[in-house]
Amino acid sequence: MADLRDPILRRIQDMAVKAGEDPQEAAELAAFGRHPRWKLSTKWIEFDCGCYCQRFRELKNVQDFDPIIFKGLPEQAVYDRPCAPHEAGLNDFVKFGHYVDFQQWRNARLQKITGE
Repeated sequence: MADLRDPILRRIQDMAVKAGEDPQEAAELAAFGRHPRWKLSTKWIEFDCGCYCQRFRELKNVQDFDPIIFKGLPEQAVYDRPCAPHEAGLNDFVKFGHYVDFQQWRNARLQKITGE
């Protein structure tokens, strides 16, 4: 059975209800890593494309160009290692912050917004 205390699993259940699907089944699939698009751990979200995002409860000084999933929600995730196909899109996205590419953004901003 899924750990329903996890805020991401609760959001998955809410989305399943809105889609007319079984919320318990959706949570169990995600919790056991059998969901077709991602795997969850306490620290990471790993997408089937190869992108890795690190989960955080708090982020500091977030800007519009920061590549964050669930921005503004109680738990957010920051891209750490994008897959090759998505890196091109992230490169375009971080250019709004005047960074050349994702790696330059990561070197300059990741520690500032995560506090790590």
